[in-house]
Amino acid sequence: MAVAGLEAIAKKNKTEFASGAFVRGQQLRTFDLPAVRRHLQAASFDLVGAAGRSQQQYRFPALTGGAPLLIDEGLRFPVSLTTALQTAAMYQGLDWEKASSRRVVAAEFFRLYCEGLLGEAVGLAVERQLGLDLALSNLVVTVGRGLPTSFQARELGGYSGPAFPQPDEASSFKAVPIQTDFYAQFIADLLATNLRPLVAKLVELCEVKPEVLWDYAIETLLGLLDNLNADDAARASLLVHELDPGEQLVSPLQFQFLGTPEQLHFGGTIYLKRKCCEKFKKDKRCSSCPGNKKR
Repeated sequence: MAVAGLEAIAKKNKTEFASGAFVRGQQLRTFDLPAVRRHLQAASFDLVGAAGRSQQQYRFPALTGGAPLLIDEGLRFPVSLTTALQTAAMYQGLDWEKASSRRVVAAEFFRLYCEGLLGEAVGLAVERQLGLDLALSNLVVTVGRGLPTSFQARELGGYSGPAFPQPDEASSFKAVPIQTDFYAQFIADLLATNLRPLVAKLVELCEVKPEVLWDYAIETLLGLLDNLNADDAARASLLVHELDPGEQLVSPLQFQFLGTPEQLHFGGTIYLKRKCCEKFKKDKRCSSCPGNKKR
């Protein structure tokens, strides 16, 4: 289909292409993040092979950079964040016009976003000391029924730590020779160019409380670091800013919902929702979670 035809469809359906305008004569190509990680687990430093094995191509033209590009996995066509969230609400039987419904959908979207994106990116950073460029303008996110299902990068680049071989001059990765500096650069960019602007957008669209969203990011990162058996240097460097559990989230009380609460790295017990009686009885928050409601 011609570029003009695609633009006409977007205009007709009032699709907001926050990612920018179509680029004539160039189809969108991306690099699948799970495929990159799988290849590097088998061939530790083969970035060329990882790029080749992870590359995907779409039938519509590339778009200029901006916000993350969301692609509906059924239509295989870009959608706006608002459209994705409205679709998620519809499939969950929620009324988008209600603020409470928008908050629930935003929280679920961000939870899956963190689990999917951080699962691959933090894994590469800890296991291979490879920090991908995760700026929203460099991401392509596939959504199914309005919720994130897979993640790709438009360009394969970023930072490499001291455990990774020195990249050549043609590489899109920049060497950071000190391990703590590598982690600091990775997490600072992740917060500044990805998580903070996305949280701000979800707060704007859905009136969700930002601390609810940051709770999900904190929980996801803590779980990943435990599963990856990350050392103290990685934990100290990555648990910063909004991603640090902090003293305000460490409760001195010893509730007995499920016996003795699990002790985390900092020696405290994390209680993210003090007024939620179901927090320790279910795997995820329910639609009545106090964090999704206005006080």
